[in-house]
Formats: sequence, C-alpha cells, structure tokens
Amino acid sequence: MGLFSRISNLLGSKTAALLDEYEDPGEALDFAHEQMRDELSRVDERLTTFVTQKKRLERKRSDLETDIQKYNEDARAAVANDDEETARTLLKRKKAITEEVNTLSDQIIELESVQEELVGKRTALKNRIQTFESEKEILKAQLTAEQSVQTVDQLTTDTQGHEITDALNRVEDATETAIAREEAIEELTESGAFDDKNTLDEQIDSLSTDAEIDDEIDALRSEQRSDSDGDQTDEPDQSDKDARDQ
Repeated sequence: MGLFSRISNLLGSKTAALLDEYEDPGEALDFAHEQMRDELSRVDERLTTFVTQKKRLERKRSDLETDIQKYNEDARAAVANDDEETARTLLKRKKAITEEVNTLSDQIIELESVQEELVGKRTALKNRIQTFESEKEILKAQLTAEQSVQTVDQLTTDTQGHEITDALNRVEDATETAIAREEAIEELTESGAFDDKNTLDEQIDSLSTDAEIDDEIDALRSEQRSDSDGDQTDEPDQSDKDARDQ
C-alpha cells in the first residue's frame, strides 16, 4: 500500500486532503491528530450525557415500581376491611402506573441499544487514533521525503480512504440521534408527562379494566377466606374434646 493510501486509511480522504494546506508535513499530521482527538472528546461528552439520561429513566422506573407495590398492599388491606370501592381505586391507579413502567422500559431498551452502538463506534475511533499515533513519526519522515504537488494531488483523489470517513460520519450520526432522543425524553419528563396527576387521573378514568379489577378483588377475598378457614381448622372441636374427657 502506498504512503498516501495509508494516510487516507488512517485519517479519511477529507482530513488527509488538508495536508495540502500545510507546507510542513509534520504540522499537517499534528493538526490531523488533534482533529481526531477532538472528535473522540466530543463522542465521550455525548455518550456521557446520553448514559446520564438513561440512568434518570431507570431511577424513575424504580420509583414507579415502588408505588405499584404500595398500591397493591393498600388494596389488599382495603379488601380485608370490606372497602371494595377503595380497593378498586387503588388497583386502577396501580394499573395506570404499570403502563408507565412498561413505556419507560421500552425507552430504556432503545437507549441501551444506541448506547451499545456508540460504545462500539468510540472503540473503533480510539483504535484508529492509537494506530495513527504509532505511525505518525514515520509518516512525517516519509511525507517530507516525498512531498510534491503530484503526490498531494494523488492524496486528495485517493479512493481508499473512505472507510475512515464513513466510520467518523456514522459516529456523528449515531451521537446526534442519541442526543436528539435524550432531549426529547428530557422534555417529556420536565413537562410533567410522567408525573402529572391530572394525566394520571385521566388514564385511570379511561382504563377499561373493570373485569381485571374484579378478578383481583376476588383473589384478595379468596386469600382472606383461606386465612380465616385455616385459623378455624387449627382449633379442636369443643364437643370432641368433651367426649374424650368423659
């Protein structure tokens, strides 16, 4: 592989073409190195912001799961006290929050998928930077020896350097998509889409879950009856006890 093909493979054709703007090949390669490291820093920053937002959604989901458990326990206590109306309201609220938890889980899965892709792109970019750093001084010496208008023209038209350019573009596209999704989810969170009480009440009123709620109340009542029957079975019959005493 020729010298300029190697440079294009390391930097990408567009970046490598910038060598034409520098009289000193060493300065050109130093500039290219700085550009690659700046790009890595931008990817790191975006990835950090992205993962932070995912953690926020995970904490929100955890809080809602705690609420679900509490509503279920309160509904069980209401049934034990023969307060069916309160139990029904609590179970409907539990159902609404469960819907929110499922939505958050779907969003988190999507974010994790993009996060995995970004980490892969970051690793590829970092590996290319390390390869460039290990060869930079050799490339400087070779460029100084071979510098000419003809070789610079060859560099700018070399077709073997698209792989790096495409890789960098894919990193940019993926990170921009991640940031856009993060901002959209943050806007929904800050606007109260997940916390608004009126919205929750509207969800409760619109749920067609009467049959499910009836089933849950019946199950809780059966649980109460089973506990009561068990207590009675444990006590010996008084008449049998008297007969044995005689």
